Order: sequence, then structure tokens, then C-alpha cells
Amino acid sequence: MKPTRRQDLKTNELSQQIEEIRDYAKENAAKLSGIFVVVLIIAVGGYWYYHQHQQRIMDGWASLDRRVTTGGDEVPVSVYESVVAEDLDAALTTQALLTVGSATMAKTMASGPLDPDSATAEELDQARTAYGQVVSRYPQDVTATGQAMLSLGIIAENQDDQETARSWYQKVVDDSRFANYPFRDQASYRLANLNRWAEPVIFPVAMPTVPEPPPEIAASKSPPDAAVTKPPSDFTFILPPSPAEKAAEKAVAEATAAATKDNAPTKPTATTQPAGPSGGTNAP
Repeated sequence: MKPTRRQDLKTNELSQQIEEIRDYAKENAAKLSGIFVVVLIIAVGGYWYYHQHQQRIMDGWASLDRRVTTGGDEVPVSVYESVVAEDLDAALTTQALLTVGSATMAKTMASGPLDPDSATAEELDQARTAYGQVVSRYPQDVTATGQAMLSLGIIAENQDDQETARSWYQKVVDDSRFANYPFRDQASYRLANLNRWAEPVIFPVAMPTVPEPPPEIAASKSPPDAAVTKPPSDFTFILPPSPAEKAAEKAVAEATAAATKDNAPTKPTATTQPAGPSGGTNAP
């Protein structure tokens, strides 16, 4: 078969297929339009859902960031708990659980060992639950897991449960995941000092104090107001002159005395008159 004939046959086959597709589209136009509309709706809906999901994740991170920017005092713990409940993203939920734990611990740890029936002990139980979820649900996040396990040991230590605290610290030390993390060193340090920290602090006996005398005795021993010499209102303190000032004053005094002596008038001397006949002096 000649090449020209073969090319003509291929062209005819292609034209026939295009014609068949055109005829099928005309016969099933309504069905094809419906399928196109459904695909378009799915695509638009998927994009809208993805965009809303990402926006909610960003809002969740913004809620956690408020604890850093405001110090956490103005943000209730329920805000972080709502982020945990939505569970939009594993990293976000993990951080929200850690924030719930740290926020509740910050309110209770300053008061020392707690009464198991107190309200603050309930908040500490809330922190324990949050950290426990991090350990059980997200073990692949080594940093979050190490932080949660150490915090669980500190909570037990604060509630005077030394055995539970020791157990958590030992788990951190034995876990190979923390070989290159500081959590192992921190746990070892707390294990080494756990017994010493558990001992009660004994303060020395206070020194006896002398009671203050009654007011009437104190008044009788105090000097009367008349005996207290008070300087006048225009009284000023005069400092003694320095050696240089004394030398200058002496030089001025000597110079003044010398000038006074040179300028003093000469006192006239008395003249002796010849004696008179009566033996007295003759008056001039």
C-alpha cells in the first residue's frame, strides 16, 4: 500500500472518531452538563474547605501566640482547650495541650504542696491530663513528649508524690529517644536531688526579743522637751579654717600690723626747762 493511501485512511479514521464524539455529545448534552456542574461544585467546595481549614489552623496558632504576647494572664485556659477540641492539626494540638498544662501549672505551683481536695489541686490534675495526652497521642514528637514527661514528674513532686515523680524521671533517663536532648540531663539532676528536696526545711529557733516598756515608763525615761537644746532657726555651722587659710590670715595680719606701725604719728618728747629761784621749773 502506498504511503499516500495509508495517510488518507488514518485521516478518515480520525475524522470518523471526532464525528462520533460530536454525535455522543449532542445526544447526552444534559448528562454531560450535569457531570461538569458536579465536578465544578466539588472542586470549588474542596478549595473552600481547604482554605477555611487553613484559616482555622492559623487562628489556632494566633490563640496560642496570645499567651506569649500577653504573658498568659489575660487568656483563659478554655481558649487553649477549644483548640485541642477542634484537633485541626497534630502540631497545633500538641502545642495547645502543652499550653494547657503550662498555664494551669503556672497558677498552682507557687503555693507548694497542695491539698488533694483543693481547687488548685483540680487545676493541677487538668495539667496532668493534658501532658498525659501528649505522651500517649503524639510519641513521634520527641521534644513535646520529653517536656510533657518532665512536667508530669514535677507535678507529682509538687503534690508530694515522690515515687511517681521518680518513675517519670527514670523513664526519661531510660528512653533512648532523649539521648541527644537536654531532657535526660534534667531528669538525672532531679533524680539526684529528689530525696534532699523532699526533706522538710528546719529553720533555727528565733532569738528572744525584749518587750517594749509601757508608754508611761517610756515617757518618764525620756528627757523633757525643755532640756533639749535646739539651735535657732538662723543657726549656721562654721567650719574651722584650713591650714592654708590660717597661713593666709596670718600673713595679712602681719602686713596690716607693719603698715599701721609705719604710718603712726610721732609722739613729741618732753623738754626740760631750767629751774627757777624757788627750785621749780619756769613756765614758758
